[in-house]
Amino acid sequence: MTDQRVLFLGAGSAGIGIANMITSAMMLEGDSEEEAISKINLFDVNGLLENSRTDLSEVQKRFAKDHTPTKNFVEAINQLKPSIIIGVSTVGKAFTQEVVEAMSTLNERPIIFSLSNPTEHAECSAEEAYQWSNGKAVFCAGVPFDAVELNGKTYYPGQANNFYCFPGVSLAIYATQPKLMGDAHWITSGLALAKMLTQEEKEKGMVLPPQSDILEVSLEVATKVAERFFEDGLAQVERPENIKEWLQSMLYKPEYTSF
Repeated sequence: MTDQRVLFLGAGSAGIGIANMITSAMMLEGDSEEEAISKINLFDVNGLLENSRTDLSEVQKRFAKDHTPTKNFVEAINQLKPSIIIGVSTVGKAFTQEVVEAMSTLNERPIIFSLSNPTEHAECSAEEAYQWSNGKAVFCAGVPFDAVELNGKTYYPGQANNFYCFPGVSLAIYATQPKLMGDAHWITSGLALAKMLTQEEKEKGMVLPPQSDILEVSLEVATKVAERFFEDGLAQVERPENIKEWLQSMLYKPEYTSF
């Protein structure tokens, strides 16, 4: 994570919240707070967040820097050279062909997350991201998109949704009864999720496991988060010998009985 440079389109509560979480993730990987914040920038309806602006809220000021002012998102990309753009603007089609091409020029694998929903508010579609980047984009959206055929290859875009983490995190909390929970535990859930991807899935352009694997995903997330609670001394129950089996014993799988 510390190797990435992030630019948000949208600097409201969603953008600031994600930016704060990425800051925490970079700090867990060894960056100082100052180093982490230096790699994260935001752009809103009034342009790039920079120190000459007088309309910024206190939470926005944390990410403002001494940049050249601009109200053009492509200019901001060329100035800051991000490896990741994250759309949380609710402005449909804001990631134009020029935006995607600029990211593709700067990066061998540009990371493009179009997270606004519903679909008409998505910054771009999966098809647009893959076509305009000639298949280079690592794409994820806040809404579901169908697979995309391009140059003889099929790409499977992911849907970034909290249902990947919440069930597992909730199980870990229920089982371990921690005294408190912080950013590190949410980040642990995300890392567990990412590590579940197979090489074959990565080659298909997937950034998240298949939704059909949600039960296995939830158990793995729960296991890693519970382990973290025990390691941090926050759990208020005795640590079991096998955390995964212990958690699995608390689950049931709803299914129809065969006759």
